[in-house]
Amino acid sequence: MYIDLGDTKVTETMTITEEQLQFLDALRDSGIVNMFGAGSYIQDQFGVTRHEANRILNHWMETFDERIE
Repeated sequence: MYIDLGDTKVTETMTITEEQLQFLDALRDSGIVNMFGAGSYIQDQFGVTRHEANRILNHWMETFDERIE
């Protein structure tokens, strides 16, 4: 993620694993939760912060179509 601060750019990196994406695929298939509310499941499963869980979920949503094809 890049944040534009004029001439300065701040980069925040985080590794999103295949395990996390597969977990979200399985959670979606289970129908247990609306995926917009999946952040707490990610936090519980992987021990990440709410911010990190939201980034993982956002990545999963943004890449869903290309990964499923």
